[in-house]
Amino acid sequence: MFLVPALEASAFIGFVFPGEIAVPLGGVLAQQGKVPLWLVFVLGSAGSIVGDSIGYEVGRRYGDRLLRRLPRWLVKPEHLERGKDLLRRRGGVAVFLGLFTAVLRVMIPGLAGTCRLPYRSFVVFNVAGAIAWTIETALSGTSVPTSASAGPAASSAAGTSAPESSA
Repeated sequence: MFLVPALEASAFIGFVFPGEIAVPLGGVLAQQGKVPLWLVFVLGSAGSIVGDSIGYEVGRRYGDRLLRRLPRWLVKPEHLERGKDLLRRRGGVAVFLGLFTAVLRVMIPGLAGTCRLPYRSFVVFNVAGAIAWTIETALSGTSVPTSASAGPAASSAAGTSAPESSA
């Protein structure tokens, strides 16, 4: 739960390691009593914050060179320019809001570094956004019914069958 969010934005590789999978699964595990929910919040938030800080630094040091090498089918140059423009105009607010959109969450930290958004501004809004995103995303995992807790209706809706009672 720490590693996947950390890898997501650390070097523009979130397309390979999506946090949208790990954090809700952590919520499911918490719902099942296998891990405490607070631990999912802490690990998911910390992973996101660390990964985004690495992504910021990668963007600051190598951003434009890396971005020029991305395939055009993956990220269109005009989208990158719009993202940079948004960061220049809105600063930290763009960082916070960008964390709630999958593609932006991957790109925003590196773009913030590329745009030379002051790190202090980046980290304040990133920490707030990472915590809010992790809590919201983990809680979505806790609302997923499991076949054991939801009964036969959820099991058949999920494509499995519950054993019939012969009472």
